[in-house]
Amino acid sequence: MNRSHANLPRLPLAVAAMMALALAGCQGSNDPASHAADVAETQREAAEDVQQAREDSRQRISEAQQEAREQQGDMQQGARDAQADVRREEIQARYDQRVVELDAAADVEKERCQALTGDAQDQCISQADNTRDTALEQLERETEMWRQQEHPPRGR
Repeated sequence: MNRSHANLPRLPLAVAAMMALALAGCQGSNDPASHAADVAETQREAAEDVQQAREDSRQRISEAQQEAREQQGDMQQGARDAQADVRREEIQARYDQRVVELDAAADVEKERCQALTGDAQDQCISQADNTRDTALEQLERETEMWRQQEHPPRGR
């Protein structure tokens, strides 16, 4: 098929046949049987070209539609991936923030323990460490739960 004709408007076969007859007449063919065979051959070729152009057109449209669907799917997946990345980062940032808060509170409490002496000071420091450790374990459980769920926790 001549690809340059693929984008031309489709001509009805009758018009193509008339054009073939006119061209054949211009060449001055004197043999009516040969002329009829030439017209028939031209009609057949024209019909094949038109059919091929239709098939090519359908195929190109189908491929373009498929590509558009794939791109749309890729874009949607990309958006979901980006949202998941943001969710993971938000969870991690809140976890890190809360760890710093727990450490700071424990440091302040331990500093208060410095006013005590002996066993009282040791028990006070131990209690501050235990309070921090218990809170950290709870934070880790909550954070893991949030990682497994759809939505991250909101700020405290």
